Amino acid sequence: MNASKNGKTDAAVSRPVLNFHVSPEGRDTWSGCKPQPDAAGRDGPFATPERARDAVRAIRLSGGLPPGGLAVSFHGGVYERSASFVLGPEDSGTPACPIVYRAHPGEDVRWSGGREIAGFRRVENPEILRRLDPAARGAVWQAELKSQGITSFGSLSPRGFGRPTQPAALELFFRDQPMTLARWPNRGFVSIASVPGPQGDWSAGGSKEGKFSYSGDRPKRWSRLDDVWLHGYWCYDWADTYEKVKTLDTAAREIHTVEPHGAYGYRSGQRFYFLNLLEELDEPGEWYLDRESGVLYFWPPGEIAGGRAVVSVLEQPLIVLENASHVAVEGLTLECGRGCGVRIQSGEENRIIGCTLRNFGNEAVVIRDGRRHAVAGCDITGTGDGGVRLSGGDRKTLEPGAHVVHNNHIHHFARWCRCYFTAVLAEGVGHRISNNLIHDAPHCAILFGGNEHLIEFNEIFSVCQETGDVGAIYTGRDYTWRGNVIRHNFIHHTGGVGMGSNAVYLDDCVSGHTLFGNIFYRTPRAAFIGGGRDTLVANNLFVECDPAVWVDGRGTDPHPVWQDMVYKTMKERLDAVNYRQPPYSTRYPRLADLNRYFEEKKGVPPEGNVIIRNVCIGGTWLKTGWRVTPEILDIRDNVVDADPRWVDAANGDFQLRAGSPAEKMGFQRIPVECIGLFRDESRRGRELVHSHLELVRTSPPDGGGRTASLMRLILRNVGDLPASGEMEMNVEPGGAASLSGCGRLSFSLRPGEATTHEMTLTGASGIFLLYAHAVAGTVRPSLVQAVIEWAVTRLGALKDPGEVAGALAPVAGRAVAFEDAILAELRFAVAGECLALHARVFDRQRVQSPKPWEGSCIELFGSIQESRAIGQVFLLPRTPQEPARALRQSGDRQVPAEGIRLETSDVPGGYEMRALVPLTLLAVTPACGRFLLEAAVSAAPCAERSFLRGTLFGSTSAYNNTSRYGRVVLTSGT
Repeated sequence: MNASKNGKTDAAVSRPVLNFHVSPEGRDTWSGCKPQPDAAGRDGPFATPERARDAVRAIRLSGGLPPGGLAVSFHGGVYERSASFVLGPEDSGTPACPIVYRAHPGEDVRWSGGREIAGFRRVENPEILRRLDPAARGAVWQAELKSQGITSFGSLSPRGFGRPTQPAALELFFRDQPMTLARWPNRGFVSIASVPGPQGDWSAGGSKEGKFSYSGDRPKRWSRLDDVWLHGYWCYDWADTYEKVKTLDTAAREIHTVEPHGAYGYRSGQRFYFLNLLEELDEPGEWYLDRESGVLYFWPPGEIAGGRAVVSVLEQPLIVLENASHVAVEGLTLECGRGCGVRIQSGEENRIIGCTLRNFGNEAVVIRDGRRHAVAGCDITGTGDGGVRLSGGDRKTLEPGAHVVHNNHIHHFARWCRCYFTAVLAEGVGHRISNNLIHDAPHCAILFGGNEHLIEFNEIFSVCQETGDVGAIYTGRDYTWRGNVIRHNFIHHTGGVGMGSNAVYLDDCVSGHTLFGNIFYRTPRAAFIGGGRDTLVANNLFVECDPAVWVDGRGTDPHPVWQDMVYKTMKERLDAVNYRQPPYSTRYPRLADLNRYFEEKKGVPPEGNVIIRNVCIGGTWLKTGWRVTPEILDIRDNVVDADPRWVDAANGDFQLRAGSPAEKMGFQRIPVECIGLFRDESRRGRELVHSHLELVRTSPPDGGGRTASLMRLILRNVGDLPASGEMEMNVEPGGAASLSGCGRLSFSLRPGEATTHEMTLTGASGIFLLYAHAVAGTVRPSLVQAVIEWAVTRLGALKDPGEVAGALAPVAGRAVAFEDAILAELRFAVAGECLALHARVFDRQRVQSPKPWEGSCIELFGSIQESRAIGQVFLLPRTPQEPARALRQSGDRQVPAEGIRLETSDVPGGYEMRALVPLTLLAVTPACGRFLLEAAVSAAPCAERSFLRGTLFGSTSAYNNTSRYGRVVLTSGT
């Protein structure tokens, strides 16, 4: 924690000279001038914020505010709110005389939009016990809400992507943590088995009939289906919604939902889960509310008497500032509302400083218009939607709104709406998002649109955990959103499913940005320019990213989706700001270059992008595709895979020592000491734990090819506050290895303290990725690979694929699985100058798709350790409609592969494949003694499951991630 950072906070704590006091022990008939009731009980603090507000109004009317301003100090306790606290223009301060609503120093002040509930007793009703899972009987408690005056429960609603924001229904919080509405499965998702009717290609969405089928018989346990809901990513991994079940046919295993049916319809294979089911209240932390009786059922994650249980009640914001100016809210804990915490509409220079905002159904703070508002030094967590949403400034004149989101800790947000509800969402012109610590979220960290925003000195990790085609920092689809600067951020350990994630995602031709001096560490893709123009990527440090920089040319794609985007959506947005006239024509003169492309209507290429003086260590440096080649880019003076001379990479210090080769290229020092949270008057400190995983040693393979690797996890509290939490170890691929000694652990560390834990990873030869991440607490995650080289036999040349099965019969098979489904068993050998493959694939509905990875397919990837080239081939089995085919990847297309000899045959439940693939098609030199190999299998192993995709070694992005391929060592055959 640094004492000072890169400039002032724009949000210093105020020091007013006049105080009113409010206390749970106060009375509104008293003067409010005393912090405590006097001995006679005749005077003391006020009881409500409204009475204090009225006292402030009276002072303003009687003679004006005192020099230095005026404060309302709240004393310790819980203030349960049944309505918003509203401040208007008549409640404004001035720049010299602000009005501050604050917690009294050293006291815990909570404004709650919920009600604490009592009267819990164990469930004894035989009918309820019958419906509960046997494991839950005796562990579930109940409380009657109606008898405690809580009669408005709200209702679940079809919220999510593309739908209006609505207050959440009643929620339960215990020990200040959100509890889980009873669901199945408890974690993760199940898949849509099939859908009726056509699904269309990727651009057309899914089935629009509002029905789909599921696998298994779990729903037969459920006795009431009148208020069952589903949450899912129904068509795309970046669009989630909640859907109510209209009918559920357990015999046909079919669900029909209430309209609207997902944002884009339903597609087989997509993810969802069920929620709001008493029968699924089957583990600690889950709850269910019977809305007819008003009885709440709860399995507490600890002693029920040892924690405070609160249900959310208030649907309006806790605090509303409507056209007020120069008002500050400082040091309060705002919590447990169904809506948002604070809403600021218009006005100037209002500040939310040093507050804790948690457990809201929507966002923590919403700022609409106005100028120079600030959210600084706050802790924001547990929100159903996002953290801070702000808009302001004039996009036609480019006058800035100048709002600031600074030095906040925002984490574990987007509990309800998972996509595009972010830690910070900024719209308009000229906002600053700086020094925030953002982590643990399903989708984006920072989402922005507009012009001349400054995003700097933020640390972001463990985001994009549940979604795909997503960026930790994201914007897209407007040529006029220019002048934005993303600099000196540290983005690391991002997740992603399906199409994966990017650290900075400039999507859909957005242009004119600057990425300068950022550190990208272990992100699937780091700087992604998705068809855009005039972007500068300079002086960044890329460490183990795959790739560091990605540029495509989607704006030239003739597909109607992209042509409509460029010539309709983007053109309309250009014209809306009158880009041919000042200020756009003078401030962004490169916009004029678009004119000829709009006249020619042949697409808009990604010209003007400059990639200069960057450092890339490990991973992959550059990838271009989708109708673009590196020649269109200005790429120069970058340092790739030279010795970087780190200060302390093992502990996350990627500062470069003197003498680094990057210095010769003019690389400027990145001020890493200024990144992230820091101590000031609004923030008393930070809680941050570093984790470090290391491979200590590995035993030789035993007779069964299994090895034991000793792994070590070190946790070190680098913050200045005590830190506690829980860590979880995940192994990929999960079915091929087991972990003993430390699968899940709790920690409690004083500042500067460290602890060490050892564990053993046991599995067959191959690649195992061990990932340490926090279930609770603020921990920088870490991962390590345990790599065991894989011996593959070298045989003499084979002339025909018919010889493959016999030649490979002595070779041990390797399974490819997805979740609980075994997709294939593969055998490999090198035969002369070919890779010989014998596969048994469990695939009952063989389909050849225009996109081979979306149908029945075995996909092979090859490379050499010293090379950046990747060979990629597709082996497609025969179907009743099509013969077997072999394709290879050529640029961004698949073309027939010459030289591959391939045959398939039908077997019960699937097919066999025998193939001879020239090693040169896998970017492998036939004479080499070792190389890298990965295989992916796409198949539908049973009629109830859609196409699944698994990989041999667990490469999550096999097409560009050679660090996860198997290390093949060739041995002589017998």
